Amino acid sequence: MNCVLPVRGHGFESMAVYINNVDYYQPDKSLVLNPEKIAIAAKCAAIEPKIVLKNLFVQMAYNQQHQLAVAKQNAELIESNKQDIKLLVINNLTKFFKESKNKNYAANTLKEALGIFCRICARNRIALVCTGDANVTSRGIIPRPIGGTFLKHSVNVIVHLRECSQPSVFKATLIKHQYAKTPKSVIINTRKTGRMLLLDR
Repeated sequence: MNCVLPVRGHGFESMAVYINNVDYYQPDKSLVLNPEKIAIAAKCAAIEPKIVLKNLFVQMAYNQQHQLAVAKQNAELIESNKQDIKLLVINNLTKFFKESKNKNYAANTLKEALGIFCRICARNRIALVCTGDANVTSRGIIPRPIGGTFLKHSVNVIVHLRECSQPSVFKATLIKHQYAKTPKSVIINTRKTGRMLLLDR
């Protein structure tokens, strides 16, 4: 939401691209981005919903092949709107890798798609934010992101979010950062807006 805010208001004053990796044909439609939820979140952030919706490109990828095609399409979109887009958000980046039976093929496809995103964002000075799954670990051990070593090395910052026992409270652990050598954690409070969670400022 803050992407549309002025730079002085901790925003980018620009458009954003949102890519959701989800199986559109599955029964649970709650994972599909709902414009009404965007409007509710915008109001909670004190932003006019029309402004947010006008400056937001949304696209879905429903399998690995489509994820790669979406990466190429958005690279063209960004190149044609160099001055307007300053944020690219990818939800469930590792979804298809996690569900794939052929991990080698899945890893190569993910590597190619993420490589396209990283190159186009670096070339046009666009912030790239991704969410993905983490490996299951024992209690107290910080899990590594799913996707192999390429994913670990290709990004600058990795943050692990774990839901605490208290409702709407999460523990955020900084796993990787160029200026931090050891993991650091902080507790994040959120507030509910319908079925969505918003981080408290």
